[in-house]
Amino acid sequence: MARAAMYGDIMELLAPAAAKALTAVELAIEETPAIQVQLTGASNVFQSIAGGAGVAPGDEVDRRAADALASVDALVQEHAGLALKEVQRRAQDVLMLACTRFMELAALQDKGIPLEVRERLNEACRKDVSLVHPDLWSRLGNAKYHLFTEGIQWGSRRNRANRR
Repeated sequence: MARAAMYGDIMELLAPAAAKALTAVELAIEETPAIQVQLTGASNVFQSIAGGAGVAPGDEVDRRAADALASVDALVQEHAGLALKEVQRRAQDVLMLACTRFMELAALQDKGIPLEVRERLNEACRKDVSLVHPDLWSRLGNAKYHLFTEGIQWGSRRNRANRR
């Protein structure tokens, strides 16, 4: 997915990300037809967001995106497949964008996940993600990095050989 800095507005990235997630769902169903019923809920969420849902605070897009990701995560545990892993990555992007859609881009270009985003993710997932699901927390951190900070330099590190 393209970095948000290229577009300047996080909100503009949400619908295209959901559309990409929807396409990934369709490819996963082609690869493994048996998962079609289990992916229906996630597919409906992505379709709704791709159609323009998520433009107003309090619309629960974050929570629906978290529910969609949870259902995809459960499927990934049961079924193997590259297409399903792609759905998972796309669902993580949608959740991260949903939880950051009303924030300033500059606040998201620092290392790590800002406290405000952490609170929104925890509220959307209905639990402290970093404590209950550290693997999910790590994957969401990677999604945040790729969406907002990929390629940004935060300062120079000295070469280990120079420190000796």
